[in-house]
Amino acid sequence: MIKPKSKIDKINKVTDRATKLCQHLKSFARKSDDVCQPISLKTTICNALELFTETLPVDAVSVDVPSNLLVMANEIRLEQVFVNLISNSIDAIERVEVTRPAVIQIVAKKHAGQITIQLSDNGCGMSNSQRQRIFEPFYTTKEVGKGLGLGMSITHNIVHDFGGTIHIASQLDQGTEVTLCLNTTSCS
Repeated sequence: MIKPKSKIDKINKVTDRATKLCQHLKSFARKSDDVCQPISLKTTICNALELFTETLPVDAVSVDVPSNLLVMANEIRLEQVFVNLISNSIDAIERVEVTRPAVIQIVAKKHAGQITIQLSDNGCGMSNSQRQRIFEPFYTTKEVGKGLGLGMSITHNIVHDFGGTIHIASQLDQGTEVTLCLNTTSCS
């Protein structure tokens, strides 16, 4: 029999999670002012990760991003980039047989006025032909009904709007690595 206190604890936990999700959704729904300013990369990544606390495998994510790294971007739009990338990584690791532990790594380093962010997973990966089309609108590697094929196109455009670059390396059944380069001083 479940004790009343444990039911209350569970209700409180679900309520806290719903509150956090609503706060994130309100941020995304808010019209972005498109102003680029220095923002904390680590905070933005952590905010994006919070949306996936229920769907991320336990201990699957490692974040190696110094707290002092600032990038020139719009916080809401950059969070959208990371939500898209993390969502794709989760989907990729879920499509792999459970023979290896799921891994998503996010690493960032500063070099010559730019921040390089690498987000990698050991998921299902993509073929070369899939990788070449990944930024096309309405192209998806997901099953029918599982995605619209807009996430990576939107991600590419947002990164480009910030004056940055995005590159994808992937191998079937090995995983994918997305490399973003963002400016520390100005957006284009």
